[in-house]
Amino acid sequence: NVSDRYEPWNMLKLPIPNADKFGAPAPTLQECIAANFASETLDDYACEKCAKRGPARMEHHISRYPNYVILSSAFPYPSGGGCGIIGRGY
Repeated sequence: NVSDRYEPWNMLKLPIPNADKFGAPAPTLQECIAANFASETLDDYACEKCAKRGPARMEHHISRYPNYVILSSAFPYPSGGGCGIIGRGY
């Protein structure tokens, strides 16, 4: 079964790959976005439609881009970082 849910958004809280590894190079913005949209495996998912439980895969996709997006890091990186705003036309 496939289940879709649409949610309005204008902020992405991006994970920082390898942020817990001392001396690791800072990842690129593309790597952080790819980590945010990587699929997740859920071991014990409960389907609302059929009431069955079991493994499932959760994926996030962008169906429509907003005019502005606020990017926030999920973990402060030692070399700086924080958040930034990206708007159409920049």
